[in-house]
Amino acid sequence: MLEGVVSKGGTAPKAAIPGYRVGGKTGTAQYVDPRCGCYNGEVVASFIGMAPADNPQLVVAVNLVNPRNGRFGGQIAAPVFKRVMTYALQARSIPPTGKTAPRLLLTAG
Repeated sequence: MLEGVVSKGGTAPKAAIPGYRVGGKTGTAQYVDPRCGCYNGEVVASFIGMAPADNPQLVVAVNLVNPRNGRFGGQIAAPVFKRVMTYALQARSIPPTGKTAPRLLLTAG
C-alpha cells in the first residue's frame, strides 16, 4: 500500500524514482499556538519513504517547517525525498529493481 502513495494516482507521485520500487507516506501537520490554543497557519509538510520497496535498503525522511512554496508533503517534501534518495541509491551502488509494484485489488462489501 505504501507503494500506491508514489503511484500516478497517489498523494506523492513526485517521489517516484524510475527503475526503483519506492514506498512512502506523506504528512501535513498544523501548529497550535499555545497562547490562544488555535491554529496559527504554520505547518510541517513531510514525506518518509524507503527504497527499494521490495527489499528496503534505505529510508529517507523529509520534514519541511513552514515551507514557502506549498503546504502538503506530497507536493513539496516528496521532490526533496526523490533527490536525496536517488543520490543515496547511486552512492551505495544499489541497482535498479526494474520491477513494478503488484496491483492490489480493493473491494468494498
